[in-house]
Amino acid sequence: MSLSRIREQFADNIEHSMKAAELLPESIAAAGDMLVAALLEGGRLYLSGQSSGAVIGAHMAAMLLGSEQGSRPPLPAQYLQDQQSAALLRAFGQRHDVLLLINPDRSIAEPLLQAARDRDMRVILICSIESTQSASLINDRDLCLMLPGEHTTRLTETALLVAHALCDHIEQQLFGDLI
Repeated sequence: MSLSRIREQFADNIEHSMKAAELLPESIAAAGDMLVAALLEGGRLYLSGQSSGAVIGAHMAAMLLGSEQGSRPPLPAQYLQDQQSAALLRAFGQRHDVLLLINPDRSIAEPLLQAARDRDMRVILICSIESTQSASLINDRDLCLMLPGEHTTRLTETALLVAHALCDHIEQQLFGDLI
């Protein structure tokens, strides 16, 4: 890879991040508030995703279980990774829990959403603006964070940044200066 191509990758990332910074802060804050409220009410966070969303969901669950600084207790977060995820939600999901779906395929999203609905859980969906099919699956109690862009790499970078922002929001709201 040439140096100019490497610089182009950084420039594309910066441009995409700036667009996301214009469009997403209010949605991220609202999603963060929903997650904090769930935790304060004794709820748990369930995360799932497809492709790069699966990696980001697992990463976010790990971050919530253990603080980067290590100075706070673990938060109740579970990454759902297999075909029995919907059954797990039906068995363990509660009214104050939240399901966070990152870039899900419709075939993955539908059974999880139905299980969440069966347990009266709220849902946060993180997907691209192009994913109108996935966005149509949520209802007025839920939140949808629509990521700008079409390029898979840029969407993955933005979804990871959103996950980090959500974790930071949760830690700041729950623990403030203690971390």
